Amino acid sequence: MFAQKWQAMPRLIRFMIEHFADGAVMGCLFGLLVIRLDTAGLGTLLEATQTAGPTALFLAQAALSFGTLSIAVGVVSLSEESD
Repeated sequence: MFAQKWQAMPRLIRFMIEHFADGAVMGCLFGLLVIRLDTAGLGTLLEATQTAGPTALFLAQAALSFGTLSIAVGVVSLSEESD
């Protein structure tokens, strides 16, 4: 059922969703790595808060940034793939 709906979507939308999802995962992994390695004391700073809000905002921002970057790279590389 999901595969039928996925294939029914316009090709451009599928392209953008796939690239955004890849970038978002990479952004979250990068964010977790920065927190784990305590780069610039960020892990310690986020650990000191009582809620998960700042950490969630940090990871959401990383996912949004990397997802958008991934879409941009995918669009720019479209001309190279068609050769």
